[in-house]
Amino acid sequence: MVFGFRRLKADPVALVRDDVPAMPGTERDRFIFSGKPALGGRPVPFEPKGDALPVFFLHIPRTSGGTVLKYLGKYWGQQAVVQGVEGMLPQLLSRKSETLTTDVVAGHVPLVRWEFFTGSSAYRRVTVLRDPWARLVSHINCIGRYNDGEPIPAGPWEASWRVMADAVARTDFASRTSMERLVRLWSPVEGGFDNLQVRMLLTGSMASMVKALAPRDVERAIQNLDTFSVVGLCEDQAGLQRRLGALAGAGKTAPLVAFENAGKPSVLSVRNELAREVLEPWFAADLELYTRAKAIAARQPV
Repeated sequence: MVFGFRRLKADPVALVRDDVPAMPGTERDRFIFSGKPALGGRPVPFEPKGDALPVFFLHIPRTSGGTVLKYLGKYWGQQAVVQGVEGMLPQLLSRKSETLTTDVVAGHVPLVRWEFFTGSSAYRRVTVLRDPWARLVSHINCIGRYNDGEPIPAGPWEASWRVMADAVARTDFASRTSMERLVRLWSPVEGGFDNLQVRMLLTGSMASMVKALAPRDVERAIQNLDTFSVVGLCEDQAGLQRRLGALAGAGKTAPLVAFENAGKPSVLSVRNELAREVLEPWFAADLELYTRAKAIAARQPV
């Protein structure tokens, strides 16, 4: 967990598309960015290359993110998509690596952390939400597989996922008493099970990743989500593709049939009604977010 970030006012960055039409077969239109240099010499982890509209994909775990990466590659080009950036951040922020120049940044990076980065406002924001109960089940099953010999990926959430895997291993998801104990004694960690979709969309302090949530937090998450250029729903892949295509300026294209990294049941099923009842506190805020997010998605251009 990383705390102690002090938020600064985002740098103003102007996005201007070259008005000179490109001849067929020539270089694509360039996007030109201008703004203040990094304040106080702060590191700039990412900057747009300028070949296409720059996009940040806020990848909430277990929401069909692998499939979204396929769509981004289709519309922006595979070479333009840099994924898994959460694992690159320590090197970038410590200046052990040069600023990453790319038009598509994708990763498990909470919005509060993204807004901390100098120059992040140059990127349009994209995210995908999923039915909260289905997402939670998929998340628990994914973490549970780390107890079966599957290695935990290196990155900022590695320690958190080990704690979560240990908690899952100690829980009997057919026992009310066992699950109630899990919910009662659970100490939230960053990237944890508790209403992760809301937490990933909060701003203000990194404490939002682990604190007890209040109704105003859902309101803040909704307000932040309304600033995203594309809000997709895992259950509506066709609509998600159309919205991404519209953002990329690709016009009408044939849908891409892809569903990457589909979860496999290991310890929990969506049909486990007892677990759904007991674990309801872990997705109640996400459910309100998801329900209201449908209206945001519906009014976005396709």
